Amino acid sequence: IGESRNPADIFRYVASNSSAFAGGTIGPNAQPLADKRVDLIALQSWWEYCDQQGFQYNSVIDYETSVRNVLQEVAAAGRASVTLKDGKWSVIVDRPQSIIAQHFTPINTWGYTCSKTFNKLPHAFRCMFINEENGYLQDEMLVFDDGYNESNATLFESISFPGITKASLAWKHARE
Repeated sequence: IGESRNPADIFRYVASNSSAFAGGTIGPNAQPLADKRVDLIALQSWWEYCDQQGFQYNSVIDYETSVRNVLQEVAAAGRASVTLKDGKWSVIVDRPQSIIAQHFTPINTWGYTCSKTFNKLPHAFRCMFINEENGYLQDEMLVFDDGYNESNATLFESISFPGITKASLAWKHARE
């Protein structure tokens, strides 16, 4: 495998390479996974999705952490979560689905009651990320919801994007 910023490539490299972090603060991967322990079909599909969306993972890991935490961070950069599926390491990708996951009818909801609380949505996100265009320094940008700008936004929430080094990707993750 050559150099890649695609989260799927990095996920596979971290999971299956015993020397992925040799000399780093987390040490070598003591239990690298063989290909038969990784859901390669799901990773290929995720790779294509990340490529289409322009998702990248760029990070210098100079802090103490675990291989699992790195995998979770890499997955998040590609809108995914780490999972075990049929005994294989895989990802669940957060993307629009065309198949209905649940279908509610009077037959399967008889006697069902519920309530839903609507939280106040923020007017803007204060996005923290390492900006490659600014010498890889910590940066912050405001991403406003529709109808809001600097003059009328009053409710802000902070969000950080580990492994995201492009302002355009931070904006895209905050907006979607």
